[in-house]
Amino acid sequence: RGSELDFATSWRLLRSAGGAAPSVPIDRWVATQLTEPEEWMLRSAAVDAVTARGAREHARPSLGDPYPRVRARAATALSGEPDSMLERATLARKDPWPMVRAAAVHSLRAEPVALPVVVAAVDDSMSVVRVAAIEVLTPAPHDEGWNRIHGRLRAANEWPSVTAAAIGYVAAHCRTDASESLFRVVMRASPSNALTEDLNNAARAIEALRTLGTPEARAVLERLRATPDVPPTLKMALDRPLGDEARCANPAS
Repeated sequence: RGSELDFATSWRLLRSAGGAAPSVPIDRWVATQLTEPEEWMLRSAAVDAVTARGAREHARPSLGDPYPRVRARAATALSGEPDSMLERATLARKDPWPMVRAAAVHSLRAEPVALPVVVAAVDDSMSVVRVAAIEVLTPAPHDEGWNRIHGRLRAANEWPSVTAAAIGYVAAHCRTDASESLFRVVMRASPSNALTEDLNNAARAIEALRTLGTPEARAVLERLRATPDVPPTLKMALDRPLGDEARCANPAS
């Protein structure tokens, strides 16, 4: 009986249940562990176990678990599961915990009907959610959300992780209209007290400009070469000749 097991034993059983052979008794016991244990770690492990056993739909009630890490785990497990899409979209918009909103946004990546929720999350109040939204939109074949992402790229006070994600989007979608914004990102690394994150994003911005390889991007690279405030380490990247990375022959505008 699950109620008679101590934490360590229940944990080991749940961790091994995912790879166990089909068994009705095991399935029933694992299902009880979604709600019965007081320890959130066991409830979270139960989400993993039911998912590994091919019954992730049983984790749907865990989207309403009182502990945020369990809700986040359930959202990830139910990614793409149509019956839970509305609940996951609601978590992405309204859950009070950023980790849950971020997990829910990631879970919506293959559900086009939830695209407006993902786009709105680009302007979430917490950086981890903004990053999640941009990461979901980056591999998409459309440019939905670009105006919001561009706003994040231009914001000088944006968190470096969000700026990095926005730069990745620019390169993936060949957004040559972001060339000037990339110039500004590089120039944030020009002060002598620039943060390491600013220098890293400046390097990413230079690589994005090289990836664009368009006349606009090349012009920005030339401006940067002529700008004395650009740190020497970045000048080295500017001086490298353009190679195969300049792949955006027909960029968006």
